[in-house]
Amino acid sequence: MNPTTSALYQKMVQSSKYFYIKNPIIIVTDLSYSVRYGLNLVISRGIGPIPLDMTKLECKFWMIDKFQVYGGRNGKGNILPSIIPTFFRCDIKDLIIYNQNVSYKNWIFLASNAVKIDFCNVTVKNEDGSNIATEKLVEAAVNAKEITLARNLVITSKTVEELIKLPHFRKLNFFQLYQIPETFDIGAFFVYIKKNKSTNFHLYFNESISDEYKNRIDTIIDKILATKKHDYRLPDIYFSGISREKYDKFCYLRHCQRFT
Repeated sequence: MNPTTSALYQKMVQSSKYFYIKNPIIIVTDLSYSVRYGLNLVISRGIGPIPLDMTKLECKFWMIDKFQVYGGRNGKGNILPSIIPTFFRCDIKDLIIYNQNVSYKNWIFLASNAVKIDFCNVTVKNEDGSNIATEKLVEAAVNAKEITLARNLVITSKTVEELIKLPHFRKLNFFQLYQIPETFDIGAFFVYIKKNKSTNFHLYFNESISDEYKNRIDTIIDKILATKKHDYRLPDIYFSGISREKYDKFCYLRHCQRFT
């Protein structure tokens, strides 16, 4: 009733139908959803993709590889609350979620084993209805190596401070943020970037940031361009209003670093 691995369960049900009858589970390597095409499953034996309404079956689903959900605007296609209860276990490695609402409990369930996370315009809430801060989303992703977070993020003046406390955040290969507000402590984060030797950072700021905040970012970019030797990975930093010439120089410097 509580198999330790999906491979073990597969061997058991292949040896006898009894095990499936006692504990009906379907192993799914790839689950995708879009408003246009609905739900499609790929079963681990190579069968699929199969259009399916998971909520109408009595079995449970064991997710082991890829999960992609592309909802529509204005809450259309918000399927996570209805399909997550059908999951027996979640060993997803590649997690892509767009335009969804999800509880923090379910976010932990989905993200805890993911290696690659792409998360855009998703609202994650506590049981009391409050929105979860960005650093709490990252905190749950303890096995992640690549994280992209975009739109509808809760970023405060404490976000940077809390992120850099997370042991697994320091070990990320790739971290990308879109639509960053000026509550993000760019000064403290740049200090952290210079100490971090492993993560490739991409930071794209909201168009609504003030001129004063843009000047702070601009000053950081100027410091990077003025430095001849960099013993850290150069971040990709962009904001609306940055000089095209300066950004091109910055991109060229990053490109050169990749091949040295």
